[in-house]
Amino acid sequence: MKSMVRIATLFALLVAFAGLGYAQDSQSSSSDQSTSQGAKQDMKNAGHATKTAAKDTGKGVKTGTKNAANATKIGAKDTGNATKKTGHSIKTGTKKVTNKGAKKTEEGSQKVEDKTQQ
Repeated sequence: MKSMVRIATLFALLVAFAGLGYAQDSQSSSSDQSTSQGAKQDMKNAGHATKTAAKDTGKGVKTGTKNAANATKIGAKDTGNATKKTGHSIKTGTKKVTNKGAKKTEEGSQKVEDKTQQ
């Protein structure tokens, strides 16, 4: 008797679930349309998101490139100015050394002249 009750219960559950499955199938045609519409909109949204991301990336690259170019320009000017200062320092230092050397040579030749006149 218990086995008959179990079989009847299983059969009732099977019929109930089959009915639910059939009810779902009858709505699936409208559900498929709404799903395809939802998928279509999802694809559109993904396309717009990709477009926005590409624009943002392009703007970032543009800004980074401008900053790098400006930094290079400023660095080149600084290097040029430093080169000018270095050149000026070399010129001034060379003059000093040359003049000092000439003065010492003159002093030495004066000593030699003084010694020869005595």
